[in-house]
Amino acid sequence: MYRQVSVTYCDLHDRSGRMKCLGAIHEELRWADCRAYLHWRIRRRMRENAAVREMMIAVPEMTRASAAAVVGDLCGEAVAGGDEAVATWLESHSVEIDARIELERQRAVEARIYEMVGALPVDRQVGLVRDLLGYVRVAGSRK
Repeated sequence: MYRQVSVTYCDLHDRSGRMKCLGAIHEELRWADCRAYLHWRIRRRMRENAAVREMMIAVPEMTRASAAAVVGDLCGEAVAGGDEAVATWLESHSVEIDARIELERQRAVEARIYEMVGALPVDRQVGLVRDLLGYVRVAGSRK
């Protein structure tokens, strides 16, 4: 009797239908398709995590969630195609990803500059901006 109850309990607990109802898994897999599914899932996750890591190195104050959101925005329409589409998009668009990382780095630098200039008294802000404009003119004429 106890064995039958325990087997029934484990059966109900570990079934994919029950796990899906509880939200533990997103979808049920067929045994025949699981190897390909896991291959593309792992490949996608590795590419996404690499891009997120690069972004967080370039912009240290960026959180993992915000870096993941930027990478998600980059993937755009490929997300609708599933793991294989996202993985292949990330692999084939490394130039776009690097450009976006550089853009985010520049935005962070601008924000830090504005924050530092804003912390100065107004008369010092005016002098600093004047000096920076002179620097930009000289640096621009050298190129």
